[in-house]
Amino acid sequence: VRQEVEDILAEYQSYANNKLAIEFIDPQDDEKIQQNLQLVGIPLLQFNVLENDKYEVINGYLGMVVQYGDNKQAIPVVNNTQNLEYQLTSAIKKVVAAENPVIGFTIGHGELDRAANLTILNQKLSEIYTVRDVDL
Repeated sequence: VRQEVEDILAEYQSYANNKLAIEFIDPQDDEKIQQNLQLVGIPLLQFNVLENDKYEVINGYLGMVVQYGDNKQAIPVVNNTQNLEYQLTSAIKKVVAAENPVIGFTIGHGELDRAANLTILNQKLSEIYTVRDVDL
């Protein structure tokens, strides 16, 4: 998975004309970095590793942080690359946007209740837009 992630990040860097800095950090011995990872939503995970014919439990992180200025957006766990491009693009869009575009849903005329009936749609749209009810 790591090589696939590196390849995808290299593509992003190429398209960004090298305006994208990529840094891999091993927070193993740095408590401050570990605390910062927890604050942005990247969890400490446990892994079973076979070493010298013994299984050992080790701790580690599989997340990434997209940062632009003071804005940070975490991708908490990257254990496959299936949706990574979407996650990266969404994270980049969130950190560079000064303000989210607004999407309005009409209410008051017998429409479905967005909060009750469209929860998944509402959740996904809210990740990159400001979603509001509009009473016409």
